[in-house]
Order: sequence, then C-alpha cells, then structure tokens
Amino acid sequence: MGYEHERWIKHLIELRLITEGYNPNEETKAVEELEETYAKAKAWQTLKEELLTEYPYLVRVWVSTNGEGEHAEMCKANEILERMDELDGTHEFSNLLDDMNRSEWLWSMSMREM
Repeated sequence: MGYEHERWIKHLIELRLITEGYNPNEETKAVEELEETYAKAKAWQTLKEELLTEYPYLVRVWVSTNGEGEHAEMCKANEILERMDELDGTHEFSNLLDDMNRSEWLWSMSMREM
C-alpha cells in the first residue's frame, strides 16, 4: 500500500475548507483524523509484513521439532494472517502459502532426481 498521496490529500482538505469558508478548527481536526488513519494503516501493514516474514520460519521450526508449542504458534499466526487477508481484501498470505507450497514441491522434486 502506498502513502504517496498523503500530503496531497491534506492539501485538498485545506483547499476545500478555504473554498467553503475557512475554519481553522475544522481543518486541524480533519488533518488530525487523516494523520491518525494513515498511522493506523501503516501500523497494520507493518504488523502484517512482520507476520508474513516470520511465518515460513514458524513452519520450518514446527516441521523440524514437531513440537506442540511450535505447532500452536504456527496455527495462531496462520489464523491471524488469514483474518488480516480477509479484512484488508488482499491475498498476501494466501500468495505466501502458494509460494511456500511451490518451493516445497520444487525441493521435493529435486531430491527425487538425486
């Protein structure tokens, strides 16, 4: 998600308020709400990126240890990432799963050739 339009939107708010009758309190409130919204969106994206980065590691640890705690942690991350995909309308996690399955399949095929 890009935030390159953030400053332009602030400018548009200022222009609209000027053309409709400038009220510094309304402008300040509108810009503060916009900044809060952008901050939350950025935090969401950062959290999702961190979870997406960590997920393959969680899978590898669970596969190598076969531990219950590792499995529970992986399952919880899976549940959270699926819900995040659903809420933000992306397919980042399902794409990661596809990529992981594809690389696992390629690895298993290369091992057969040895």
